[in-house]
Amino acid sequence: MFVEDNETIKVTLYFKKKKTSAGLRVESSLEKVKEVEKVDFKAAAFELRPLTWKVYNELMRESKVQNPMTMADDTDWTTYRERKLLRILAKWDAKDAAGKDIPVTPDNIMRLHPIMAETLLNEYDRVAFLGEEERKN
Repeated sequence: MFVEDNETIKVTLYFKKKKTSAGLRVESSLEKVKEVEKVDFKAAAFELRPLTWKVYNELMRESKVQNPMTMADDTDWTTYRERKLLRILAKWDAKDAAGKDIPVTPDNIMRLHPIMAETLLNEYDRVAFLGEEERKN
């Protein structure tokens, strides 16, 4: 019923760079990946803070925009998701080319590949709000 201060939600994603571009393939599970392709994927582990009612409401307020046609308040869902990721991402196991830890900072979070960020948020929602346990591979 209440969110504990030290509570985190663990999410593991699997990714591989595409050969022909700066593209990235990201999977929340390797279940659907062909056995021969699994060796090409790397795992990325994340720890995310659960939303509290307070943080949820702050994010909603920060994401309000006025619709010029109706003058009513609307939610800018792009802003909401961006700010949500910045607020909830606590840890990751990302390393640079030299093997040094890459710190979780707003600048580094904003450097995530879009499909990685989208998949991370979707998987977070699946685990946090739908109550589905983390998949094991």
